[in-house]
Amino acid sequence: MQLLKEKYGFIFCVSSFAFLGGCILGAETFQLGVDVFKPDILYQITGKKSPTLAVVTNQTGRSQDGKRTINVLRQHGCKVKKVFAPEHGFNGQLAADCDVKDSCDVETGIPVISLYGKRSSINVKKHLSKGIECIIFDMQDAGIRHYSYLSTLFYILKIAAAYHIPCVVFDRPNPLKHLVEGPLVEASHVSSVAIASIPLRYGLTIGEVARYFNTYCLKAPAQLHVVAMRNFVRSDGITAMPAPLSPYIRNKQACYGYSFLGLLGEVRPFDTGLDTAHAFRCFALPDAVSCTPRMWEKLSERLHAIGLSTRLFRYKSPRKKAWCQGLRLVAVDPSRFSSCHVLITIMRFMKDAGVSLTFSPNFNASAGTDQLASYIQKSNLHDVFACNIHKGLVDFCAKAKKIALYGPDLKIVDLQR
Repeated sequence: MQLLKEKYGFIFCVSSFAFLGGCILGAETFQLGVDVFKPDILYQITGKKSPTLAVVTNQTGRSQDGKRTINVLRQHGCKVKKVFAPEHGFNGQLAADCDVKDSCDVETGIPVISLYGKRSSINVKKHLSKGIECIIFDMQDAGIRHYSYLSTLFYILKIAAAYHIPCVVFDRPNPLKHLVEGPLVEASHVSSVAIASIPLRYGLTIGEVARYFNTYCLKAPAQLHVVAMRNFVRSDGITAMPAPLSPYIRNKQACYGYSFLGLLGEVRPFDTGLDTAHAFRCFALPDAVSCTPRMWEKLSERLHAIGLSTRLFRYKSPRKKAWCQGLRLVAVDPSRFSSCHVLITIMRFMKDAGVSLTFSPNFNASAGTDQLASYIQKSNLHDVFACNIHKGLVDFCAKAKKIALYGPDLKIVDLQR
């Protein structure tokens, strides 16, 4: 066992090979944090051979061979007393914004406690005060800041610090790879969908995000320990989703699309295919909105020029209760396109074509600023807004480099006209 001591805990990498810059050399097989984990890590953290655990996880918490994280822990002889479930529930089947109720894991009988609901904060504190000696976090994130699993991570670190309970994060790749772009969250816009001042697309793995939150964002840091992945290169991204992230983000392509369609869906009259088999893999306008096939072809050409392939697409939207026409995404590699550039290109094109755009309050909340909506509507704001964003990204990357576990360095994508 090789240990690296850090400011607020340890980074654990189980290997007999050399360690260099957060990456283990000398072996060929990629392994997730859950695959690297060994029970003696918990002994070194807690001083107990078999501490009582609470596990924050859901359907994405799985090993490389598909075993659930709670089952992996139990096979190691670990005592899993509670499971905490985030938005969408333990099985990931609930729609966005639905209250998650307390339940029980059918397979193991372990109580499942909600982290997402009206009384979840009180509920979690009550359960943590009952003999929990260590918290383990293992979930796949979406790579975009306003996806709620990041807020769950922040909350868990905060509460772990308050209760002086060690927190172990099993690391997983960022599906959007190493690009960094978009505004940081303004202090006045901190919320559950903009939990801390990091970029819209942040480029870090979930374990690195935990280290960033713990080092730079929390007033009182938790006793944090990250079980790093083995043989991981940040620019590799993810080969496959361990499971659907949610009812609407069911695969890599939907995840790539969500990186810009998550915000586009907060702008009327756009439809992003929700409640269809194509959620976050297409965007369209109802037939009542005048937009000819030739206009869609022109937009497709513009998007292709900035790295995103699309094709004409038509479907009936259950939400709009109307037929819609638009573009189906053919997203192969998220490092080939800028999520912000794609988002801005779509909306600017439609605005110039005479489509009236209405931004919901959730757009500004998720963007972490009011300025992005203003920028989309007023191109003369480019120089000042782009400069402010670039300064924020440079500062973020400088801080991130100090807590990074893997190479290569993050790559800044500047706002384009």
